[in-house]
Amino acid sequence: MSTLLFAMTGVVPGPAMCADDSAPPEPFAGTAVFSTLQLRNEPIGAPELDHILRMSTDRSLTVEFRTGHFPRDCSIVRTVACDLTRGGGECHGYAVLEAQEGDRLMAKFSGGMKMPRDGVTSDSHGTFEGIWAFVQGTGRFAGVTGGGTYKGRYTSPVAYTLDWQGEMQRPRPAGGID
Repeated sequence: MSTLLFAMTGVVPGPAMCADDSAPPEPFAGTAVFSTLQLRNEPIGAPELDHILRMSTDRSLTVEFRTGHFPRDCSIVRTVACDLTRGGGECHGYAVLEAQEGDRLMAKFSGGMKMPRDGVTSDSHGTFEGIWAFVQGTGRFAGVTGGGTYKGRYTSPVAYTLDWQGEMQRPRPAGGID
């Protein structure tokens, strides 16, 4: 099974530039549904400050790529840390996509999150959005660069849908021919 792990770290991806040793940028977009494997909400300071550090590890239940040539049998694992005051704040993390044969693609991400203060609001369990950038790849993903944006919505306190879009750029194949 494949795994994509995102962790937030203040990423500011720029447009993918086509270097002499890279193929032209290609669109990279998709949707995944995640379930939280581990969650810890650590209070910071006095309770009346309503300040928490939210840390989670999440695994995709489904992954659908809308662009590119990606394996159908892959998964994404995200590790996320959010500093939230009164339900809103910044989040950072890493995500790792692992294809069935073991090739991996890692990205880092950074953005904002807004959670209902009571944690049980019927119409929304929270939303988040931000930017991401590839940081490392192995196998067929070695040398991949690029980045983009993401948006997500919690469907329960421990499940969410994530949509992403952006560009990826692969190194040119040996001989410089695409």
